[in-house]
Amino acid sequence: MARGVVIAAGALLVGVGILHDVLGIAALQRAVSQGELAQRLAGPHTVNWLFSGAAMSFLGVLVLLAAWELRSAGRLAHRVVVLTGIFFVLVGIIAYAIEPRPKVLLFAVLGSLLCTPVLLKSSEHRGE
Repeated sequence: MARGVVIAAGALLVGVGILHDVLGIAALQRAVSQGELAQRLAGPHTVNWLFSGAAMSFLGVLVLLAAWELRSAGRLAHRVVVLTGIFFVLVGIIAYAIEPRPKVLLFAVLGSLLCTPVLLKSSEHRGE
């Protein structure tokens, strides 16, 4: 079950990264055309937006690759998934502290979906 949740969360990360780029760049272009953002800032903001969406998708792909190895006794896949999850939880909390909008907590929710099942599964195995 943990592996299924991790696969779902990894796929969500890939999708969120793609949506982040598609929707965010469109919003950025609207902001420039409406004068809400200076034209000279459009290029750097576009690059940052593209990178962050691509990074989310890339981390999702890494999680999906690691998910296939979760059944084995190796710890690397577990560490990749848990560290990625913790990273997203921290980003969500920090983002919410900076910009208190509920939608930024999506990062924390995705991170929790990643690391919680793996941590619970690990604690079950240690208890046996």
